Amino acid sequence: MRIMISAAGALCAAAAASSWAAEPITAGAADMQTQMNAVAEALQSVGPVEQAIRSYRLSHDGFPASNAEAGLVPPSLFASNSVKTLAIGPDGIIDVTLTAASGIDGGVVRFHPEFAPQSGGGDVHWTCASASYANIGDLTGGTCEHTQLP
Repeated sequence: MRIMISAAGALCAAAAASSWAAEPITAGAADMQTQMNAVAEALQSVGPVEQAIRSYRLSHDGFPASNAEAGLVPPSLFASNSVKTLAIGPDGIIDVTLTAASGIDGGVVRFHPEFAPQSGGGDVHWTCASASYANIGDLTGGTCEHTQLP
């Protein structure tokens, strides 16, 4: 199954999934909420990177292979409480490496760009997957899927 998303869409879905009614939060639910917040913060950091890749794609015949090629800061400069690094790799693939706040220190969420030539405007669609988080679908409101491959 391929899921087309944007980081902004993932963030909205994660926020909606995290808005539990006025029920008391148990220890397990608190851990899940902390994990969801960390993943949501990481997904939010992807938005500007997705846009940089879209812009690059519009003026080049392909995707950037690094942060520098896309005109972005080095991967470690995206660091935050939830993100260790955010790196663009071959074919414009974005790997977000998360901190322990996500429940898995060094866990990775990967975004694959796909050029949509039928759009006429050069749109780029994104799929999101993670081999690190078996519950990535729950953490992102179903916008990312678990995969066995990195």
